[in-house]
Amino acid sequence: MAENKIKLALYLNGWDYENGNKQTLKNNAQKITVKEFDISMKSNIFCPICSTPITRRPLDKDNSTNGRKACFSHIPTYSHVECPLRVPKAEGKLYNTEEEAKQAIDNKDLVVISGFKSEPPEQNDSQAEEYDQTPVEDNNGPVAEVPISRHTGEVFNLPSTSTSIRRLCRNFYDNYNRYYLFPEYTAAILLSDLLVDIKKLSKKDILKKIENPDQLPMLYYGKIISSYYLSENNPNHMKFTQIECAKGFDFCIKAKGEYQERHGIKDNSNSKSRVVLCWGTLEKNSELGYAIRPVWGEFALLPVQYEKVLF
Repeated sequence: MAENKIKLALYLNGWDYENGNKQTLKNNAQKITVKEFDISMKSNIFCPICSTPITRRPLDKDNSTNGRKACFSHIPTYSHVECPLRVPKAEGKLYNTEEEAKQAIDNKDLVVISGFKSEPPEQNDSQAEEYDQTPVEDNNGPVAEVPISRHTGEVFNLPSTSTSIRRLCRNFYDNYNRYYLFPEYTAAILLSDLLVDIKKLSKKDILKKIENPDQLPMLYYGKIISSYYLSENNPNHMKFTQIECAKGFDFCIKAKGEYQERHGIKDNSNSKSRVVLCWGTLEKNSELGYAIRPVWGEFALLPVQYEKVLF
């Protein structure tokens, strides 16, 4: 059975798809999960991508009669409206013209990423430790030639950004249904489509990726089990953060201790069960283990308030 893809609905009382301004919906709507839905919202929830009215199935229970968990669903009346959140899973987004792609960037519907930060910003001891109060690096990158045209062989010159996964985690609800053109990709992809739950990967899945010479990096996520150094607790040494995965093997993030600790992955008491996002390719780590080896900008803890969209 295909997985439902609408994790966040837009709720705006009184807005009308036929006559309403989509930008008004985007700017003013409340983003809600399935669990936050209330029956009073039933005629005022909309798809975050195509803006058509959607519904919750079932409206007032956690599970349908066949045991399937409640979910948001498109309404058949608007089946003619193209939307990447309809199943089956859509491929990447391509654009007809350079102007159309630039407009998508201006509307914050598309982000072109030139790369992820390899080093952390300078630390200011006066900065608050709360995640959302710390500065998040995000600088303009070069104008990039990107192959996201519908016309084969044509490239667009578009502004890019040099950023970090930490930046994507900030305002995660806004970013979740935004198109991103990631390094090494040839089409813009919804962030929600690029996210891979580590716990759902089988050993066979991982080996297939590792053995592929053209393995593309992806945005993996999972819950932390533990975080430790192999020898002395030295922030200049490699630190191993174990992630929940399928039975029969181990999975970890291997990164410099200083970087992990500045991201908030410190000891087991404050890190266990937190959700971490990590950009990269998979590699073998031991006889029974696999890993991702990110630089500074390629991983981050997801703020707790956003975890409900993934679990």
